Amino acid sequence: MLVYGDHQDEVGIADALASLLKRLAAIEASEPGIGRHAALVAALIEAGRLQQGVQDADFEQSGVDRITPAGQALGAFLTELAELVIASWRDPAAPIAALPKLRELKDAPDRLRLNLPEGYAFYAVYPEAYADAAERLRLDAPPKVIGLRSIGTSLAAIAAAALGAPPPVTVRPAGDPFDRKIEIDPELERDLLAQPAHYVVVDEGPGLSGSSFGAVADWLLAKGVPEQRIAFLPSHGGAPGVHAQPRHRERWPRIQKQVADLGSRLAGRVASWIEPLIGPLERAPMEISGGGWRPLLLVDENQWPPANPVWSPRKFLLRAGGAEWASSFVGLSEEGNRKLRIAQALHEAGFAARPAGLAHGFLVQRWHGEARPLHAAEPPLEEIASYLTARVRLDVPRPGASLAELLLMARRNAGLALGDWAAERLDAWTPCLSELQARVRPICSDNRMEPHEWIRLPNGKLFKADALDHHAAHDLIGCQDIAWDVVGTVEEFGLGAQQVRELVRAIEARTGRLVDAELMHFLSHAYLAFRLGQASMAAEMVGEPERRRWQHRIDVFGERLRVRLNNMEPVATPRISSLGRQPERTASGTNLHSQG
Repeated sequence: MLVYGDHQDEVGIADALASLLKRLAAIEASEPGIGRHAALVAALIEAGRLQQGVQDADFEQSGVDRITPAGQALGAFLTELAELVIASWRDPAAPIAALPKLRELKDAPDRLRLNLPEGYAFYAVYPEAYADAAERLRLDAPPKVIGLRSIGTSLAAIAAAALGAPPPVTVRPAGDPFDRKIEIDPELERDLLAQPAHYVVVDEGPGLSGSSFGAVADWLLAKGVPEQRIAFLPSHGGAPGVHAQPRHRERWPRIQKQVADLGSRLAGRVASWIEPLIGPLERAPMEISGGGWRPLLLVDENQWPPANPVWSPRKFLLRAGGAEWASSFVGLSEEGNRKLRIAQALHEAGFAARPAGLAHGFLVQRWHGEARPLHAAEPPLEEIASYLTARVRLDVPRPGASLAELLLMARRNAGLALGDWAAERLDAWTPCLSELQARVRPICSDNRMEPHEWIRLPNGKLFKADALDHHAAHDLIGCQDIAWDVVGTVEEFGLGAQQVRELVRAIEARTGRLVDAELMHFLSHAYLAFRLGQASMAAEMVGEPERRRWQHRIDVFGERLRVRLNNMEPVATPRISSLGRQPERTASGTNLHSQG
């Protein structure tokens, strides 16, 4: 199934360097404390993205990882910056040493593609945890650190600084995503193997296959490095996922590992970061990640939506000043700042609680435990139209998947779930995709329009929960035309034809832009195929009873997509009303709009 996606920003190197220098100047003028520490970490992250962009540009040109002057300059700069991050982590109130100077990047290209490091943006991967993990390693020889791009540039710098090692080498595992390889030129190979060393491989993960870690170990073992002189620093304690190669799965338990995860320590850290914003805490933070919020707002377990802890951002419930607060991880560096701006804008529009602030990746807002999630039978069409209008006014950080990419995803997911006939039906969209694409106007779309994400307060006010992340999440959708959220509302609430027309009219009246009927027709297929793939992948990642909940979603979206493709109208004659429907039933008789 196709679900995941990568996000890139194309930038000029001069602009990227100017932005980094501006960050460093602000740090020098900052007062000691968690704010300065967070700014140091942000500078480390952005410098790591710069190194990734420079080295990936060279890799794309040469086909191998190799030593370059720009890569070496950035690696040395990152390692010096990492030393300051570690010192600040140990004592945020202490003065910091002089910031490092970045040498001229003579051989770097003018334009770079910078990847968004998913761990920093979505999964509460903290580089500081890698310093702690590196110091727990038992090494039999001088360390040589190898970082896996993208996020491994900055993580490896932290590990090298903690170990007192030289600046790390970074490599780009490439090829089959479930069986990646690395390609290293002879000069870099000689440098890596010149002296006996204990090789420390640094990345987030492992993911569905663990093949990035596996690729480096494969290469080292092939060059005669004994297994006992290879160590991994992963971001979690789990094994490689269901798509791991047998050799990688068998080797994983034998390799020395130290997990770079703050774990139970994170709650205490978050509390200390948040108290300056909301005052002294009246009790210890309560974690409500991974669906832990559900018993607080939904008494009946049969109403609980499915959860996947891997995809759920870390979230804590706090009490201070006689009030309850929710603190959610929204991203380090600029990702967190950008989401704070979204939260402020949605509060001003009346659809979110006022944010108290942002502290090293965690956003704090009032928690409304007295609120109740909506049911599919009560779609607030006018309020949804007003909410989507507010999102039209938000900045679009980067465009999402193109229609061609959405069609590729839909064909793949529909074909795997329903058979080749379903993918062939979707081919009917191919001739008109270019014309449709020209009509797409991306917004900062919500991408999460399920009924339980809307909560009604006792005073009647409606808030939209989980509204900050999904326009730029670790999936392939990204920022889409407003039609994507309209289709999401239709499918998640089970709107009838008249309700669809009312919603579209309300949006058009508020925004002054037409909701494209033909685009909605196409996106209805793409949306169902994506949700089907998402549910299928999640079901493989969880145990009971969550698997049963995800299986219900698989049944819902699979049957709905099957019916829609069987009854597919000619694509040149779309009608808004074709998206409306009466509640359908699966072969087993389950109501498709049920939340059970």
